[in-house]
Amino acid sequence: MLKKDKTITLTAEVLLEIEDAFNYPLFHGSAVGAMLNDSMCVALYDSQRHWGILRRVKDLFRCYSQQFFKPRRKPIDYQSFSDRIIFTRIADVPHLDRMVLPLLELYDADRYLVVSPYETIATKLPDKTSFLCETNFPTIDMKIWRIEFIFCKKIWLENLRAVIDRYGLPKYLEPFLVSRMQAQTQRLMSAELLVEMLSPKCIVTEFDRNAFSSGLVLGAKKNSIGSISMVHGALKEGPAFGFAPILADIMSCWGRGQIDTFASLGVQSDFLRDTGCHFLKRTLSGEKKAIKEMLGLNYEKPAILLVTSTIKKNEKVAYTNVFCNSIRTLNNVCGFVRHHPAEDKGDYLLETNTFPDVIFLTPGGTTGNDCLMACDIVVAHDTTFVIEALVNRKLVIILDVTETPMGIGEEMVVRAGCPRARNQNELSDTISRLLFDDSYRADIFVQNEAYVQNYCSNFDTAALTEVGKLIDELAH
Repeated sequence: MLKKDKTITLTAEVLLEIEDAFNYPLFHGSAVGAMLNDSMCVALYDSQRHWGILRRVKDLFRCYSQQFFKPRRKPIDYQSFSDRIIFTRIADVPHLDRMVLPLLELYDADRYLVVSPYETIATKLPDKTSFLCETNFPTIDMKIWRIEFIFCKKIWLENLRAVIDRYGLPKYLEPFLVSRMQAQTQRLMSAELLVEMLSPKCIVTEFDRNAFSSGLVLGAKKNSIGSISMVHGALKEGPAFGFAPILADIMSCWGRGQIDTFASLGVQSDFLRDTGCHFLKRTLSGEKKAIKEMLGLNYEKPAILLVTSTIKKNEKVAYTNVFCNSIRTLNNVCGFVRHHPAEDKGDYLLETNTFPDVIFLTPGGTTGNDCLMACDIVVAHDTTFVIEALVNRKLVIILDVTETPMGIGEEMVVRAGCPRARNQNELSDTISRLLFDDSYRADIFVQNEAYVQNYCSNFDTAALTEVGKLIDELAH
């Protein structure tokens, strides 16, 4: 259970049972298990948390201290924000800009309100946009929260301990999960108060199960106000954890493929709408030669792009080494690496020095558009960037050289026809075939295109129109 690197990985089935343990009894009228989604994804599904002694002690301390220290809030006059569409901004990252900003442009500034846990979001919104940070949400009555939480906690713990005993899980998961739920239920009560005061037309969020937005969605549901969630990344077929059960009233899906995937996760069709994806385009901007020169790539040689993801450091470094060694053996290509925006380039310092001919881009410093315009082939393990690559008619190779499941990479192999490389030699051979075997390349492209057409029904402005119609339908 606890691995040598002090991480824990649980299956989707176990995590869904843990989530369900917190669903009953209802807290303040809501089933709140899904509010633990982010914490469990990071710590127990993606194994990004190290369970050392100090971490466990801090969890115990939080369990005690959070009962007495209420969230910091600076309430304001909310009257001017009432009766609007509420859009969330769950994180200050570029790909979420592409999701939300086009939607804001559909409406006059006095028709919507943007809410976020981050003050920095305010500087990245259109002029005259009304913005409310979570620190300005209403203050909760801690006495009411404490009475409700203590009542629910007793039964939640009985439910949780049954799951822990059934699967032989570590006992120290208990204070971790309880401390997170303490914070989340406080967020929920504050969000409920906000919704009651503002009486919004509807809630539109990038992700309904997010730690911040889930409280707003549940608060809206409690007050009979509609909510829409977009899909912020590629889905994994069930059994999987992260995107379902859904909390929003309607899920705006990219196409038939996502609807089928949600169905495999147990979501009923009544909650799913096919709108397309308004932040995906089938055309790239810029001039290839100029972009390659800007990135330091040889224009005369085909460019191969490795896109990394936030898996364990030793594993992502391992597949980066496989990629770099493959590029080194192929004298007729050039290679470059695009890190996930959440990664630290320092994780690849040794590789940067060992492979000077491979360009390592600064995390978040180069747009996805420029990377795709510059490259001829994308190599990846498990990242939603491959969807964007296929949409823009770029060839994709899935590099399967680590213990971490491929996730979306598996779907690319099985459903989109992308070739899989299990070692350096296979990667080198596959790159060569895609570049120089016209028949092989054409066959792969046909499979890729069939997948894209099924995965996304509309793109760009056509999809934006459909999402706008859906919001208007709910807002009226």
